[in-house]
Amino acid sequence: MKKFCFIFGLLVLAVIKLSAQDNDLTSKSFFNVGLWYRLSTNGELTDSTTNNVSLALVSSINKNTNGFSFSLFNIVRSSMKGVQVGLYNETQALSGLQLGGFNKAKVMRGMQIGVGNGTMSGNGVQIGFFNGAQQMSGVQVGFFNESKKISGVQIGLVNSAEHNDFPVGLINIINDGEIAVGLTVDDMAVTLASFRSGGKYLYGIVGLGYNFDSPHHHMVLEGGLGLHIPFSGKFRFNTELIADVMSKTNIKVNWGGEKDDKDDDYDYKEAYRYAIRFMPSYKISRKIEVFGGPSINYLTTRSLDNEALFPTHRIWKKFDSSSFKQIYWGWTFGLQYKL
Repeated sequence: MKKFCFIFGLLVLAVIKLSAQDNDLTSKSFFNVGLWYRLSTNGELTDSTTNNVSLALVSSINKNTNGFSFSLFNIVRSSMKGVQVGLYNETQALSGLQLGGFNKAKVMRGMQIGVGNGTMSGNGVQIGFFNGAQQMSGVQVGFFNESKKISGVQIGLVNSAEHNDFPVGLINIINDGEIAVGLTVDDMAVTLASFRSGGKYLYGIVGLGYNFDSPHHHMVLEGGLGLHIPFSGKFRFNTELIADVMSKTNIKVNWGGEKDDKDDDYDYKEAYRYAIRFMPSYKISRKIEVFGGPSINYLTTRSLDNEALFPTHRIWKKFDSSSFKQIYWGWTFGLQYKL
């Protein structure tokens, strides 16, 4: 009997040892809680363990997480399924959400929200100040969006891609798209140097100029979006939605370095114009294009000294003691050179 118990005990110890060796390779833990890296409940096995919930104050390195992972510096070596939250998040394969300052996933299926987001292959949404992807199927929303190949939408101040027919931004650097500089004038004697950039259909507009008919020497800043509707090799129709800010300048050189109290009370006499333009376009040559046509404009200001800006031809107006508002027909003519 004693001999049997001894042999049985040896077998049990062997099974326990083999199980432990197997767990070293495929360790699983519902919780991993700690301060940083191996200073956690998973100890030496932390970077080879699959967790459901991982919480670390400073840094966390796990093999897989199926659920939730939080740490300032949050690394999941293989697969992250769920939500990863941290100042810096990194994983090989993401199925879910990365939320933090900077997010990185080799393969992303879901969403990244942060100051900076990066992926080699993404399918979902990136929202951040900077978004980068080698290949993206979905949406990028940010100040600057970059993708080598994108099947979806880029929405930002600056967009960059090898190919994108529909970028939504003021400046769009599309390798197979179009970039042009030009000059436009309109019925209000606003003359603008303009920059138009985008894809085959959608493009952005940035302009800076001067209102030569203004008694207050208004500078004009313009931004907007346009749509190309091609008809033939030389002729196409452009529709543009634009917003203009007209303002006086207050440029002074203060050699003494002291602030002038009058600067706070300076009247910039701002006026704002929003318009939709309908402009047939004709390519004189491969590089030069002329365009022009009618527009519908809404002009508004709270500076009553700007009354002279408002055209006499109008569809509707509302002038009172606090503001001037008017809708009117106008026109725009321009010439641009394709870079």
